[in-house]
Amino acid sequence: MLTGLRLASAATALAVAACAPAPVDSEGSLDQQAPVEIAAPDPDPDTDLPTGPSSTLLETPEAAAKFLNRASFGASMAEVNALVGRDAADWLTEQFAVPIKDYTPEVEIAEAQGKAFKPHTSVFWDKAINGADQLRQRMVFALSQIVVAADDSTNDSFQVAFYIDVLQKHAFGNYRELLEDVTYTPHMGLYLTYLKNRAGDPAPGRIPDENYAREIMQLFTIGLVELNLDGTPKVDGDGQLIETYDNDDISGLARVFTGLSYSNRWANPGPDLAGGRDFMVVYPQNHSTLEKSFLGFTIPANTPGEMSIDMALDRLFSHPNIAPFICKQLIQRFSASSPAPDYIERVATAFEAGLCKADNGTVLGTGQRGDLKATIAAVLLDKSLNQESEQK
Repeated sequence: MLTGLRLASAATALAVAACAPAPVDSEGSLDQQAPVEIAAPDPDPDTDLPTGPSSTLLETPEAAAKFLNRASFGASMAEVNALVGRDAADWLTEQFAVPIKDYTPEVEIAEAQGKAFKPHTSVFWDKAINGADQLRQRMVFALSQIVVAADDSTNDSFQVAFYIDVLQKHAFGNYRELLEDVTYTPHMGLYLTYLKNRAGDPAPGRIPDENYAREIMQLFTIGLVELNLDGTPKVDGDGQLIETYDNDDISGLARVFTGLSYSNRWANPGPDLAGGRDFMVVYPQNHSTLEKSFLGFTIPANTPGEMSIDMALDRLFSHPNIAPFICKQLIQRFSASSPAPDYIERVATAFEAGLCKADNGTVLGTGQRGDLKATIAAVLLDKSLNQESEQK
């Protein structure tokens, strides 16, 4: 698998949430150019970074219970009482360190035991109820509603389990890397119909399947209209919303996602279905060699398939919409169904900077744009949630 370029804007490298928002230009937007590689500074706990005014110390059982209700699938009184007097940031740090336990081996055990009908679902709910990695499972659940691939699109529980394992792997990683691995999963390829997607051919009038090209923009990265960092829509001089893409962008991007199929054969995963439980690969003879233009960006003709995908994902990841668009959805799945613009901006700032500094001085995140540890920390430690608890 190829690794995409990483963005870290100098303007946002030291900005954290719940903290002061990163500087933006006079039009209220970040740089929209193609991605460039800029080294981000290592997080330094001793750096004088701004923090929010509210403490994240969980001083009462009520505060601890409210926090755990947001960050987990619920807690026992023993777990609530164990958190009283501790800082929420310390709980997050501990959750980030809990080892991953893959779904696929557990699905194998479930099937061997004759547990009928979608054993991967049973495994998920067991983890949700009993797992020690509560925050990771909440992130898996949230991400499954953002990078959506319905499990009723296949009868292969292992294929779905492999997809869930990808969400687990990147739940506390980087959103750019998540996008890449999700793109190569057979489950997503089957669900959004670009598995075995062939290059266009003018003779019979065949064009590449456009489903994934449309959905990766509309649902997984930039949304339908241009956004400010706080999630509010931008408007043009006539007060009209500005669309992020059009049909030409979809057609150009669709050429990128051609030639992908199972790792062991093009036509089907084989009798043992092994190819459905591994990343897809590009079959060059079925990948479009044409120029691929979208969002003001062009991938030259004859660019190899893997490189085309890498360049396309970099372009989508570089778009300034991705931070407010994804962060608003994460907030909605953890803490607030209708988040205020300033809350979205603080979390989007953490996404852009890849850093979040808690009030107790703990610095969370790698300093790379798209860091999901920093992002979820900003969601759960935001000062508005603490102030809400204090008022109640």
